[in-house]
Amino acid sequence: MKRNREDIVAAAFAASGPGASFDPIRVQKLLFLIDREVAERIGGPFFHFRPYHYGPFDRTIYDVIGRLVVVGDARDDSSGSYPRYLLTKAGYRRGTEVRASFPDPVGDYVARASRWVRLIPYRQMLAAIYRQYPDMAVNSVVRHLGSERPTRWQSPFTRGMTRAFDITGTMHRSPDRAVGLESEAEAIGAAWRAVGDHLEDAMVECGASERLW
Repeated sequence: MKRNREDIVAAAFAASGPGASFDPIRVQKLLFLIDREVAERIGGPFFHFRPYHYGPFDRTIYDVIGRLVVVGDARDDSSGSYPRYLLTKAGYRRGTEVRASFPDPVGDYVARASRWVRLIPYRQMLAAIYRQYPDMAVNSVVRHLGSERPTRWQSPFTRGMTRAFDITGTMHRSPDRAVGLESEAEAIGAAWRAVGDHLEDAMVECGASERLW
């Protein structure tokens, strides 16, 4: 069965289930993993990744998603601070059919990779990719990535639920004070930081259970 780039993107997205969405950086990392690890078994490689500021990158991936949008198989949700890409119902059917045509080990790998990039915190994902594929780290602007857990940081109420997705690392601050909250606003902020901590812990645990290497 001959597969094109649109098929591979649809299959990669569909592997996380209906309605799953991906930000641009996670799209790049997911398709890199597929292209580097299993593409030769399904007619690839399909892309041409190079080491960029935040790891492996191929600009043509956005053109592929654009073509999926044009034919009604995907949509671009730009309502937030950065785009998110997801399949339509038609695109999900297409992606599911394509993945079902993969050899069993390949289909399973695509599913694990798709879940992994969505669940693991960004810096841990990038650190894991750099360890496995050091050639993709040579132009990175993110330094000192290791296996340790991400540093915790203070964040206002509106950032409490998004702390696990600090792509640029610009939100890192000094550790929270354990006692001596001086105001109701600070108490609310501390509560939401705790919510963020629990969310991050759950994501790290899920990511570890989906370890790819």
